[in-house]
Amino acid sequence: MSGPIRPTAIFAMNDNTAIGALSALVKLGLSVLLTSVGVPFDRIAAEALDLLSRGAASASDRIRVAQPTLIPRASTAPCRSGRR
Repeated sequence: MSGPIRPTAIFAMNDNTAIGALSALVKLGLSVLLTSVGVPFDRIAAEALDLLSRGAASASDRIRVAQPTLIPRASTAPCRSGRR
């Protein structure tokens, strides 16, 4: 982070990783804005209970999809010119 080119975004796999990155960046004196992803834990839990109680009719029936939701905040912006 002390180099001339700093990243414009950090992708964290989970909340604990994001909190660690946020803490380190704040200690370096950098301001940080967040965008997050909402995970439908209630739907995931309901689908898991359904699978446990009824079982899966087939191998493909075991696969369930829960769509996350992007929660854009002040940190969301177009890519800077010349950077990808």
